[in-house]
Amino acid sequence: MTEGAWRGEGALLFGGSGFLGSAVLRAFPAMLSAGRTAPTASNRHIPVPDLRHLDALDGVPFDRVICCAGTSRHVELMSRPLEDSIASHVLPSVRLLEGLAHRRLRGFVRLSTVLLY
Repeated sequence: MTEGAWRGEGALLFGGSGFLGSAVLRAFPAMLSAGRTAPTASNRHIPVPDLRHLDALDGVPFDRVICCAGTSRHVELMSRPLEDSIASHVLPSVRLLEGLAHRRLRGFVRLSTVLLY
């Protein structure tokens, strides 16, 4: 990284234990992690067991959110009903947006796979 570059301050990432989320966290050491599973990266992690209850984030300063939460069992999901993919990818994003509606966010980025679409 270049000197003086943004290091992730003010950003919170959901899904940091997955492939993409862990890479983002390693690239931005000041970025916060949130979710059920702590990442392997050394970023500060805030346990959030359920996206319907984001109380753990009360008092945590952030104004940007990156969401990588979902499942990586894509091959398995492709052989199952569409509702399973929606439950694994779309509904968590909806819950997260609803739970953060009261926050004054500067940005929200959703990173996912083709299963989201």
